[in-house]
Amino acid sequence: MMTSPAIFKDVDQIHARLFDHRPVIQGEINYFIKEFEEKRKNREIERLERGLDFTSESNVGLIPDCVHKMDEGLPKLSSQLTTCLAMCNLILEREEEEQKESWLKEQRAKRLEDWRHFMDNMCQRSAQLDREVKEESQKVLDYYKDIEEKLFSSTPKPSSPNRV
Repeated sequence: MMTSPAIFKDVDQIHARLFDHRPVIQGEINYFIKEFEEKRKNREIERLERGLDFTSESNVGLIPDCVHKMDEGLPKLSSQLTTCLAMCNLILEREEEEQKESWLKEQRAKRLEDWRHFMDNMCQRSAQLDREVKEESQKVLDYYKDIEEKLFSSTPKPSSPNRV
């Protein structure tokens, strides 16, 4: 059987292996330092210096030059854009007028077609009514002729004036 101090010693070793990350972290730190200082040497510093030089040149020469050129060019660009916008609006207005005219022509043609259809329909109805009126008139005439014939056939014929 193990004694208490031996158990404590084993537990301490297990705890150190599980939860003490100092040796691993120390190894990673040493690897990072070796990688950064020995292999890369001064590349990052040189890159940073070049970036700083470019930024300084831009601040001193490039940016003021760009601002000056923009001050000169922007009013001209603005006037050209205004002219372009006016021309685009004019083109749009013309297109809208053409579309409006074509729409009006289409509507006019549609109304003419509707009117022609309406007039054809009215002519057909009028002709039908004329036929019906003619038929009814003929029926009435036939009726009165028939009545007249019946009336003449049923009335006594006048006797001769000599017989009295």
